[in-house]
Amino acid sequence: RRGLVTTKRDYLQGFLMKNKENSELALMVRTKEAASLCGVSLTTLYRWLKDDLFPAPISIGRCQLWSRADLALWVASGSPARAEWEKQKAMLAERAKLAEESTTLAEKGSSLP
Repeated sequence: RRGLVTTKRDYLQGFLMKNKENSELALMVRTKEAASLCGVSLTTLYRWLKDDLFPAPISIGRCQLWSRADLALWVASGSPARAEWEKQKAMLAERAKLAEESTTLAEKGSSLP
């Protein structure tokens, strides 16, 4: 069983390295690096996860991953609890969508005769 876990871990690391330029997964970090990026110990990160105070990870097998960009935004937003963070993230996504739509409309408007 242990060999299988190591093989999955090696596969994931290899996949991340091979697809570094064109994969969203390449922008993901594992638990130890997530703790380091947020300036906390692994023990604190695990406690925050248990208490729903840290952003939810994406799980691939037994490996937990977080987006670097999401963690940076989470810290910049004051490190809110998970529920609050999910609300803030949804609002940010909606604002980005609206900004993209208005840019598209402006570009279409400027190309009119």
